[in-house]
Amino acid sequence: MKARNTATLSGVLALMWTVLAFGASESGQQRAEDAGRELIGKPAPKLVLTTIDGATIDLAHLYGKQAVYLKFWATWCVPCRQQMPHFEHTYETAGPDLAVIAINTGFNDSLDAVRDYQRKLGITMPIVMDDGRAAAAFNLRVTPQHIVIGRDGRIQYVGHLADERLDSALLAARTAPAASSLAAHGADAPMIHHYQAGNLLPAKSPRTIDGQAFALRDPESRRPPCWFFFHPGVSPIWKRLGRHCPPIVAACANKWLRSRMTPRCDGWGLPRDCGHQG
Repeated sequence: MKARNTATLSGVLALMWTVLAFGASESGQQRAEDAGRELIGKPAPKLVLTTIDGATIDLAHLYGKQAVYLKFWATWCVPCRQQMPHFEHTYETAGPDLAVIAINTGFNDSLDAVRDYQRKLGITMPIVMDDGRAAAAFNLRVTPQHIVIGRDGRIQYVGHLADERLDSALLAARTAPAASSLAAHGADAPMIHHYQAGNLLPAKSPRTIDGQAFALRDPESRRPPCWFFFHPGVSPIWKRLGRHCPPIVAACANKWLRSRMTPRCDGWGLPRDCGHQG
C-alpha cells in the first residue's frame, strides 16, 4: 500500500510539473501583470541597494535622470536562465539613459550559488541579493519579474516574459522625457520587519489567495501554529514536504491541476493536516 501511495504521489507530481512546463509562461505573465496593476503609473520606491561586489546603488538618484530596468530572478528558476541572454544583451547595449540591475530574490539561494551562476552564464551587469525590501516594494509575485521605470521616476511596466511587450516598454521608458516633479525622487519604500525565534508575532490577519483570513496570533487556539513558506517552482521544497506529509502534497497538486495556477495551500497548517512537527 505504501509503495502504491508513493507511486501515485510521484505520478501526480510528474503530471503537475509537466502541466507547469507548458502553462507557466502565460500564467506567470498574468501574475506579474496582476502584481503591477497597483504599481503602474506610481512613483517608484526609493531603495538603496548593495551589489554582491559591495557597490551601492541609490535608485532615488537615478529617477528623473535615467530609465531603470530591474529584473527579479533566481538561480533555480528555469525561465530566468532562458531569458538571461536577452537580459545580458539589454545591459550590454544600454546607453547612459538606462540602468540595468539584476535582483536575485535571495530565496533558496546563496552568495556562492549566485557567483557561480554569474561566472557560468557570463553575467556582467550589477547583481543584488534582496533581503525582502525590494520584493515587497515592487510587489514580487513570480520569477522572473521585470520592472521598467521611466525617466520620470514612475513605474511603466511589470511583466514576466522577455518579449515585444518588454522591449516596447524599455524603449518607451528610455525615450520619455525626464521629469522634475516629486515622482522623480521616488516613493518611500515599505517598512520590512524581520522576526526571529522568540519574537512576538504581529497582530495581523493576512488573507489567502482564496480570500480567507487567518490570525497570526490567535489567543484562543490551543495548538501552536505552523507556517510553511514555499514557492511552487522550487522542487526541493516539494520533495521535503512530500517525504514528511504526502497527503498535503497530493491534495495540493490536485488543487493546482484543477486551477492550473499556483497551488492554493496557503492556509494549511502542517500539525493539523498530517501531524508532522518538524
